[in-house]
Amino acid sequence: MPTILTHPAIPLAIGVVLGPKRISRRLLLAGMVAAIVPDLDVIAFKLGIEYANQLGHRGASHSIAFALAMGILAALAAPWLRAKRWAAMAFVSVACVSHPLLDMLTTGGLGAAIWWPFSDQRHFFPIQFIRVSPLTMGRFLGPAGITVIKSELLWVWLPCITLMLAAYDMRTRPPAFHVTPSGVFKPVAKAREMGFYGIAIALAMAWHFAGNGRLMGAIGVFSAMALIRYFQLRSIGPDGEPIVAIKDGKLLFRNPGFRRVVEPIPLRDIEQIKIYGQQGNRHYRFLLSRQGAKDLTLLQNNDAEQAVITFLRDALQEKVIVAKAPETFFEKVRGERA
Repeated sequence: MPTILTHPAIPLAIGVVLGPKRISRRLLLAGMVAAIVPDLDVIAFKLGIEYANQLGHRGASHSIAFALAMGILAALAAPWLRAKRWAAMAFVSVACVSHPLLDMLTTGGLGAAIWWPFSDQRHFFPIQFIRVSPLTMGRFLGPAGITVIKSELLWVWLPCITLMLAAYDMRTRPPAFHVTPSGVFKPVAKAREMGFYGIAIALAMAWHFAGNGRLMGAIGVFSAMALIRYFQLRSIGPDGEPIVAIKDGKLLFRNPGFRRVVEPIPLRDIEQIKIYGQQGNRHYRFLLSRQGAKDLTLLQNNDAEQAVITFLRDALQEKVIVAKAPETFFEKVRGERA
């Protein structure tokens, strides 16, 4: 079996991925406990019950039926767990059944009686790659236990931590834009990004100590990535990447084309900016004293576009004209009102 320290990793990862709005802290804790409970059957050894008995280790308590029973108990306690009954039952059942599924991936012992009570036959998956944990404390504290911990770090904790980090990243994305006196920017979460590099290096170290990685090579790669990103952030500036900004006498305007470049337009050349089209798909026509007209688009959300319009009006005042949004089909085709 995997150790008691590793079985809770599966419900922990699921809970973090689904988020606190779906999985309360109490329900998450209940799921982590449910992932450990099946191994209470080791008491059978003290009672003289044989390993291969249906009530022995990896027997009835390692079945889908047992997991469903745990889920029913969770459903009854759903108000205390601060969850809906179906959610409590589903989460705790999945957490509990993850225990025998992990056991079926181990390299030793008997398989799990996953189909009990319909069958007391023990099962493994066709491929087993998680080192089985010793059943005695003396052996676990020796070299065999260290090998098991390394295996679990590699095959269980590393994938779970990766999933949790990905979920955290999705839920904590920085806002789409922020406004400063000098412009409207796409912000960069520098502290969070550097934190992820640190975590990535820690995972590389775990991979190394599991015996399957090259620590210095991984650290070198992540350090080079961090250094490159540092200079990119310096070139972007402390506020992030500009959507529309004014710097050194130029209007910086983000072009969402294939290259996604920021076009600099000298302020002295701008005679008029006409903004037309529907919200979320506005067009910006620059009338320039030296180059004639230039048409650009931002392809930003409504709030960002409104912030850009407000900024341009404050910065260029009477040079900015906002046309009314098209109302008829023909006006939409032309891109502006007749």
